[in-house]
Formats: sequence, C-alpha cells, structure tokens
Amino acid sequence: MGIKSLVTAFGVALTLAVAGCATESGGPLNTTSAAPAIPAGEALYKGTFPCRSCSGIDVSLTMKGMDPSSTSQSRTFDINAVHRGTDYSNSDQHYTGRWFTQTGIPTDPQAKVVVLKPDQQDGHTYYFLQRNNKVLELISPQLYTFENGSMLRLKRQ
Repeated sequence: MGIKSLVTAFGVALTLAVAGCATESGGPLNTTSAAPAIPAGEALYKGTFPCRSCSGIDVSLTMKGMDPSSTSQSRTFDINAVHRGTDYSNSDQHYTGRWFTQTGIPTDPQAKVVVLKPDQQDGHTYYFLQRNNKVLELISPQLYTFENGSMLRLKRQ
C-alpha cells in the first residue's frame, strides 16, 4: 500500500510521522515496562511504530467491553501515541471512541478486523487486523496490509 493510505489510516498528525518511515526499520515492541493489573473485560495493547522525525512512536491502546456479552455502547477505546526523542510539543495524540469488529479483508475473507471509530470529529477511523489473540496490526482503510506490517503491530499486555 502507498504512503497516502497510511496517512489516511492513522490520523493526520500521527501518520505524517509514520508515513515518512513506511519502509524504514522501527524499534521493537515496547513490552519491557511493568504494567498494572488490567481489569476484567479490558485489553491493553502496546507497540512502537517507526518515525522519521523521532526515535519512535509509542502507541498504547486500551479497549473496554471485551466480554462477548458486552453491548456496543460498552465497547470503548483510548489510544495514545507519544513521539519519542522530539521537540514537537503538539505531536502526541490521544483519541477515544467506540470499537467494533468486522470479518474479512481482500486477501482473507475470514480475517477478523478491529475497527476504532474516534469520537473526535478530526479523528480518522483506524483498522487493525487481529493476527492472533495477542497481536493487532494496523492496516489501510481499504483493508490491505502494509509491506512493513510487522512494524505496525501492537501486542496485548
């Protein structure tokens, strides 16, 4: 997928940094910090995305309403993106909203996709392919994976 798709996929301010690095090496998943206990029905995902103008973008996604019996109203998320090693005071991003799942991508009709729809009007809808029970990978709004998809993964804590 092209850089334009990546920009559309992850919000204007955040993806401008990621888009410039779409084919560069990124840092490893950020799983070394001790995390507090996660309440039942919640999931925490973390990872570090590549960034041309900083040393990486630490992404943290908290999803609530993970129980199969959860209603659509209780399925909420918080996503934070913090740019490391930069002097840009307005580069960090925070969005909240609702999430849902859908089935199928062009290359796999059975694939599970997690869709994050921010409450903020300037927020873009995010699409993550569920690789397994522990890994979400950012994909394009057209539901295609990126060549560097392994660098755009969040790991469940």
